[in-house]
Amino acid sequence: MKRLPMFAVCALVLMSPASAARAPAQSATERDLLDGLRQPQNAFLASLNLAAYYRAQGRPEDAIRMLNMAIALVRDEARPPNASIVRPFAMPDGPVRVGGDVSMPRKIKHVEPAYPASARASGLAGAVIVEFTIEKTGAVRDVRVLGPFPPFDAAAVEAVKQWRYEPVVLNGERVEIIMTARLDFKP
Repeated sequence: MKRLPMFAVCALVLMSPASAARAPAQSATERDLLDGLRQPQNAFLASLNLAAYYRAQGRPEDAIRMLNMAIALVRDEARPPNASIVRPFAMPDGPVRVGGDVSMPRKIKHVEPAYPASARASGLAGAVIVEFTIEKTGAVRDVRVLGPFPPFDAAAVEAVKQWRYEPVVLNGERVEIIMTARLDFKP
């Protein structure tokens, strides 16, 4: 047999005709019941008793409000202490990568890499893959070569160091981004 949640059982009991007849006998006065709400250990039962009292008085809106309060109290007890319903997003300690809530930053300054004279004389073509960090200001730092092509490595690093991006904002705060780029060299 499937068990009903506690708030459903309470709602069924309070809405039954028998509970409406008992309600005034169980509750001394509305003020005494309201005082019970101020005591955390009694708040759940006080809200249920008030719901029954209000139902017996012909005040269905107040009865529903008290049932909702009882449900909220049960829900709060199910959560660990000091837990919030919406957990705040923890900002990362270091740079993050593009993806998810982090969109591709917009480049505002692009510098083409200088084609090395030695590679031009030989007619070499190739590509260099670099990884770098975009600071909170949009400046580039920590450029390193991931996919080397020796004649072009230094030129690729020098070009990327001059690039600038719009700062990336995540949850209202600027963040550093780690990116990769491919720089193609053609004669």
